[in-house]
Amino acid sequence: MNKSAREMFEELGWREYFKSSVMITYEKNSRSGKSSKYIQFFFDKKEFYIGSEGNFNQPFTMKELQAINQQCKELGWLDECV
Repeated sequence: MNKSAREMFEELGWREYFKSSVMITYEKNSRSGKSSKYIQFFFDKKEFYIGSEGNFNQPFTMKELQAINQQCKELGWLDECV
């Protein structure tokens, strides 16, 4: 059985932080608990951003990339690339 993007993110320590009709935000707290990383998906622009407070230029792992791709697939964004 295929996992949902949310399940994939949760396995990697991310949680759905905010969801509305225009966006989904996942959050992951640092090990120290002092800062958080965010992945935001904006529906109207079909864009996503990964970062922390004020710095949306952060690296991500291949497993995170798989979860991001799954989220894009669930949103129907990848259908338009074919």
